[in-house]
Amino acid sequence: MKAFVRFREIGDPTDARRSFAAWFEPTHYTVEPTASFFAGRFGDMDWRIVTPSATAVFADGHVTISEGQPRPDLPEDAQEDLWIAYFQNIFNPARLKVTAMQSEMPKKYWHNLPEAQAIPDLVKTAPERARAMAEAAPTLPPLRAERVKAQMSRRVKGT
Repeated sequence: MKAFVRFREIGDPTDARRSFAAWFEPTHYTVEPTASFFAGRFGDMDWRIVTPSATAVFADGHVTISEGQPRPDLPEDAQEDLWIAYFQNIFNPARLKVTAMQSEMPKKYWHNLPEAQAIPDLVKTAPERARAMAEAAPTLPPLRAERVKAQMSRRVKGT
């Protein structure tokens, strides 16, 4: 839950405290034991995490847990494009291991993660991108490498 909750701003920007909401579909009853993590991490804002089984609300410095609710209609997030671009840029096609990726980011959560929409294309283009990276890699060390190596060798020998 800590990794797969994506908040969206729902409050009035002129309010004294910012307000956010998130929809999450947990496999287990994780809302109650995880709410304190979110309170500590996001204590400077009001937030709510809505799930089908429970809803956690943090306001005025206190967490309250109530019944689950249907998925709320959350506003578009202006930061999503930035988050997707970040995800695309940290993706290393030369280290693609789909099974490992899915064990860290299970497919069942993808439909609620904005960055997951980029995964199919990243996986599809990984071999081509990895090949291009390998072809673009320098084949010779920089000219200064020999000087640095000699300098380190002198230091090791104590000269």
